[in-house]
Parts: sequence; C-alpha cells; structure tokens
Amino acid sequence: MGWRYPERVKDRPESRYMKIFITGGAGFIGMNLAMEIQKRFPQAIITILDNFLSGKWLNLKEFKGEFIEGDI
Repeated sequence: MGWRYPERVKDRPESRYMKIFITGGAGFIGMNLAMEIQKRFPQAIITILDNFLSGKWLNLKEFKGEFIEGDI
C-alpha cells in the first residue's frame, strides 16, 4: 500500500505533487530521510534546509531537490 492523497484534496491542482520540507537535511539522519523519500516518491518536491553546523555538502551529492542554506 502506497501513500495517497485524501479524497478531499486529490483533485485540486496544487495537490498534484507532494511538497516535503526537511530541516537538518545535510546531517546523517536528514540526508538518509531525504534520500529515502526521493527514492520512494520520485514526483515529490523536496526542499532541504541546513545551516551546516554538523551537516556536510558531501552528504547531498546525490540529492536532486532544492537546498536552502540557512537557520530557523
């Protein structure tokens, strides 16, 4: 069983793609989460936010989504 949109939003144009925002995405856990979501939901729009206090650019070499360098 895969992920599905609820019936009430599935026909709205803005609900065509999942939009996922991950904080701390350049760290070990965030990077693994982003890569797994990217693999399971190839149509998802994934955005990562990280300030690189402990994360590394090397962790994101295969990431295909958007990246924002910053802090909350």
